[in-house]
Amino acid sequence: MFIYRDFPLTDIHPGALLAAHVANCAADQGAFWPMHERIFRGMPIREWRSGSAADYEVFLGYARELSLDTDALRACVESNRHAPTIEDDMREALSKGIRSTPSFLVNGQLVVGAQPFGVWQQIFDSLLRQ
Repeated sequence: MFIYRDFPLTDIHPGALLAAHVANCAADQGAFWPMHERIFRGMPIREWRSGSAADYEVFLGYARELSLDTDALRACVESNRHAPTIEDDMREALSKGIRSTPSFLVNGQLVVGAQPFGVWQQIFDSLLRQ
């Protein structure tokens, strides 16, 4: 089972917390992964970065691209509906030694960083042998 948790690195990406809220609010409309992917596509080309009102408008544009109900998304984000979950995710990650992304917990084993296929193969082969 794969479980995604939020860990917005606001020191590096000031807009990451707003992005986490937007993605979670998109999830309320069944569109977490499409929004997540769109947010991540926009980051390296600097469509957003500061968490400012301009970034918020960019994210609302993504919602329109994805045919989401932008009024519902806006109401969700502005109510901070998912703040407790995002904060819990961050606290839990820190308690498990996670300090960067991407990080993965595989049966309690911390795997940090983007790893090549061979590393994942060794991890899963080891688990399958158990």
